[in-house]
Amino acid sequence: MARTTLNLHINTMTEINRRSAECAVSRRSIIVRLLMMLMRDAHSVDMRFTNVRYQPDDPSGNWHCFSILFREDEHEFFVDLRKIYKCSISLLVAIAVERYLDEVAPIEPTKRHNYARFYNYLIQLDSVDGVMLWRIYWGFPRTEYLTPPSDH
Repeated sequence: MARTTLNLHINTMTEINRRSAECAVSRRSIIVRLLMMLMRDAHSVDMRFTNVRYQPDDPSGNWHCFSILFREDEHEFFVDLRKIYKCSISLLVAIAVERYLDEVAPIEPTKRHNYARFYNYLIQLDSVDGVMLWRIYWGFPRTEYLTPPSDH
């Protein structure tokens, strides 16, 4: 397990606590589900070279440090998500709370299990005309995507 600390605004943490109680699941579960939902928007993120963004400062100091354990596969996924969005994981959680918290629904007890993993995660390195090309797959890619392009 990978331990990290999220620095969340009190308002964000209050919303996570509320939804956690409503759904009768852990705050960790809510946060993981929210970050997974944020992946829906990854295709529209501006990925140009920029600095990593953080949450706006709150002069009142209304922050809550929340220690969280991610499984290794989750941690890798969220680190990739951080790179794509160019945001701290804490900011990603705040964005996901704002966009998706109301969509987090309780899970029926018969459908719960603790062993769900991020299946079909793949990183591939290719070279095209001497340029390194990294491909990150979240899900199972079609075979034609796995064929390396020819290096001219």
